[in-house]
Amino acid sequence: MSKYIDQQEILRETNAGLDVFQYYFNDVDFHNPRHKFKIRSDEKTPSANCKLLGGQWRITDFGNQTDIKGLNCIDWVKYHEGLQYIDALKFIMDVIIKKDISGGDYKKPVYQAEYSWREVGQDDHKGMYKWVFKEDPLDSDLETIGRYVTIDHLQKLHGKVVESYEFVSYSKKYEKDIVHQFKATPDYPIFLFDYGSFQKLYKPHEIDKKFRFLYIGEKPTDFIYGLDILQDIDQGESDFLDEDKGDYKPPEGKPEAVVKNLFRVSGESDALNMISLGYHVYFLNSESATFDKSTYNKLDRYCEKHYQIMDLDKTGFECARTNALKHMNLFTMQIPKWIQYKKDWRGNACKDMKDFINLAGKDEDGTRGEITKLVRRAKPMKFWEKTTEQVKGKTKVNYNINLEYYYFFMQMHGFYCMNSKYHKKAGYCYAKVEGKTVTLIHPDDIKRIAKTFTKEWIRSRNLIDEIAILNKINSSNQISENNLQELAYIEPCFDNYSQNYETLVFKNGALKITKDKIERIKHADLNHHILGELTINNEKISHVIDHNIRHLKESPIMVDPSPEYAVLLKERDQAKTPNQIAAVNTKINALEEWKRYNVTINDKDFMFAGFLRDLSRIHWRKTDEQKQELSDKERGEENQLLANLMFFIGYQCQQYKDPGKPWMGFLQDMKISAIGKSSGRSGKSLLSTVIKKVRPSFYVPGRNKDVANDQFIFDGYTRFHNNIEVDDLHEFADIDFFYTQITGPRRVNNKHLSPETLQYDLSGKMFVSTNFELPNTDNSTLARLLFVAVSDYYHESTKYNDYKETRSPLDKYGRRLFDDFTEEEWVKFYNLVAYCIQMVMRFPGKIHPPMENLEKRQLRRAMIKGVTKDEEFYVWANSYYLIKPKDVRLQTDFSPNDHGYLDTMIIKEVAFQNFKSTLSDTHQRKYTAQQFKKATQAWCEYYGYEFNPASRCNLVEQRKITKKVDGKTQECFYISSDPNAELTKQEADDLPF
Repeated sequence: MSKYIDQQEILRETNAGLDVFQYYFNDVDFHNPRHKFKIRSDEKTPSANCKLLGGQWRITDFGNQTDIKGLNCIDWVKYHEGLQYIDALKFIMDVIIKKDISGGDYKKPVYQAEYSWREVGQDDHKGMYKWVFKEDPLDSDLETIGRYVTIDHLQKLHGKVVESYEFVSYSKKYEKDIVHQFKATPDYPIFLFDYGSFQKLYKPHEIDKKFRFLYIGEKPTDFIYGLDILQDIDQGESDFLDEDKGDYKPPEGKPEAVVKNLFRVSGESDALNMISLGYHVYFLNSESATFDKSTYNKLDRYCEKHYQIMDLDKTGFECARTNALKHMNLFTMQIPKWIQYKKDWRGNACKDMKDFINLAGKDEDGTRGEITKLVRRAKPMKFWEKTTEQVKGKTKVNYNINLEYYYFFMQMHGFYCMNSKYHKKAGYCYAKVEGKTVTLIHPDDIKRIAKTFTKEWIRSRNLIDEIAILNKINSSNQISENNLQELAYIEPCFDNYSQNYETLVFKNGALKITKDKIERIKHADLNHHILGELTINNEKISHVIDHNIRHLKESPIMVDPSPEYAVLLKERDQAKTPNQIAAVNTKINALEEWKRYNVTINDKDFMFAGFLRDLSRIHWRKTDEQKQELSDKERGEENQLLANLMFFIGYQCQQYKDPGKPWMGFLQDMKISAIGKSSGRSGKSLLSTVIKKVRPSFYVPGRNKDVANDQFIFDGYTRFHNNIEVDDLHEFADIDFFYTQITGPRRVNNKHLSPETLQYDLSGKMFVSTNFELPNTDNSTLARLLFVAVSDYYHESTKYNDYKETRSPLDKYGRRLFDDFTEEEWVKFYNLVAYCIQMVMRFPGKIHPPMENLEKRQLRRAMIKGVTKDEEFYVWANSYYLIKPKDVRLQTDFSPNDHGYLDTMIIKEVAFQNFKSTLSDTHQRKYTAQQFKKATQAWCEYYGYEFNPASRCNLVEQRKITKKVDGKTQECFYISSDPNAELTKQEADDLPF
């Protein structure tokens, strides 16, 4: 059977894999969406299921997702039967589809040599090899290399088929020298290539790649495999011999040429496959081996045209690119990309010439014809052609640009076209790829950039005819924007993140962040490309942070769960059922948040670490001014706030958008101030700057009340931005507009580009900074917000406040945050940011700030509804609702008209009219009793009083009290100063229920 079985054929023959799973689990109804079945014999409850996903049936064992998660039928057979990819296909074909044999009759191939050993004899010497070769190799031996390869081809490259071999070396097991004996099998052929001074052992079916080749003897560093074959070709065998005329006419300038086409390949297998079709080849010690000019010329003189074959993987492209740039007459032959959709016997994507020859063409002539097409399409780096003609007895030299060669030249230097919604009315742009970094170029700029780059390259070559070529480029209209649209297209992915990891990319590498580890990696090790630069509305967007980085062993600040919280988190990780998870969540919710976090500042001298600590110091007046020690709760609250600040930084800098965490950061001051007033100068802007120093951010000035009504509010926003900052949001701006942007797609209406709808995962995150409170605090709103707060440690002293001094980071540290950072401080800063991102992965939900003051600010906001922001109700309530003086004796059970005493019945209408008397005529007419009641409830909550305790209510479900007053039923308020107080016997007897 061919080693290139088509996976799609298997899927077609098995109903997208369903028949395979039915073979193993014949009593399961896979069409029942609730089906469950057992895979492991030790499981008590079935935990596996099989679903049709992406056009294939896939199996998942929820009790063993490490091994079995979303496996298609082929991967399942590989896992269950312990087979290689090709053997899994054979098993499915022979056992399940054709039913030629049963599963029990199937013989599993063994991909290793038969091993034995013997004692060292008199003629055995350490390091010695002894060989036994096959006189008549099997066809199956040679088929492992290629379908057209014969023993003659193998011998041409000094190859032999090994029957067995011995090797003398020390054995750790037996603690002595022994003779190791290895014997080839039909499933495990062995080849030896003997190059005289050294040999190369080749085991094509070795599973472990590092043992597939073994060099014996001293391998020369500059050895050219196949050179001897070229040197042995004489004129009688030359491609330039005209047998009919007996003429030998090598190409002009190459008198020693003996072949028309010479191909550089990757190694023995590619070489043998090309030789089997009559081509002339050579290869070096490795695919990545480069050769200097003299070595190149040594080979080039034997051929008319010199080719290299570019493999389809990353290494193949980079090696071919390097060679093409060094030798501009070298033609690069590209293997078609369609073979990548086929898999070799190991299940890897096909990529090289051996794969192509084994897949292309029905027979030798057909395969040779397919290779001829590739040869015709091969291109050199040299994109100009020199021609001469005789004009009036004089030789005229002309230079012409070969556009197809020029496109290849640009491609090898990283120039491509790509689709873009951000250039020329949602059309296309150009891309300059350098390693993993991609710079996007506007079509209006490409002609200038292309010509400049091309001329600089020409000058770097020190060509004799440099001036003539440059003049041709200067005068040519061929290098134009219209023609450059024919450059190859690419579709780079820039998403170097997932649910499980994040990256911060710098000039010299990247920090890769997972839940358990932060490490520095090379750009080359990133999964995808990096956005180097994109300019929109004269603003540059880049995913490369303009600093160098190294990884520090520990973050300047670390936040760990407290021992009690850590136990609960571990319990939740181990919980399996919804009931178990709910039970643990109940325990977590019962643990006050200020008790959950332990904070360690490892670098107290680091300015930014000190700044974050300062922002969290909500009790600084107690320690700094009153010179008192903080209580455990107060210390816990400051740690909680510092953890909240770091969590906010991490959340906003995390590119992955978790559908389960669709939050908007809401950044405000912790200090309680009068409604409509703000202390300011607290450090919120500097905290916002942190995000901009890490990720591309889009700025929305929020001071305009009608900011949400601007149809072009997101003009210039792209999928390459990671954050939207709404700065200093107006007190009465429509914040509901921003809520709608959090959980769904984001509609971007650009002034000069086509509108774009960014889906949730590509729409970026958003945070709002404000000096004011939320206009509403319903559950839906609170669920969407990540509250963040800063203390008033930094402040401005004015005649309107009681601060004793003005304090800013510059005042305290004598240096400016960010602007005055040293390179070492930038390293510390970005390591801290990486740790903040890791915190978001480590902690399961939001880390809140201490909410008491923020909730009080919201209660003050609730009290002004229906009146002005001068807080008429708050001022009135503070003088109306009072604790009854001890010397005051009430005539009745109710408070008097001029005061509402706590722990006493207050007639609502009396209090309401008293308050209304303080309002203007306009507000008296508009203000309702319902607004008054809600304001009173907010006032009670603000001061920790209980409004209408259930024990006092006769309408308990409505939390309402009614009483007979002068024969008329009146609604009353009861404000309890002690929510735990019990009723007296008289009070209990007086209740109407």
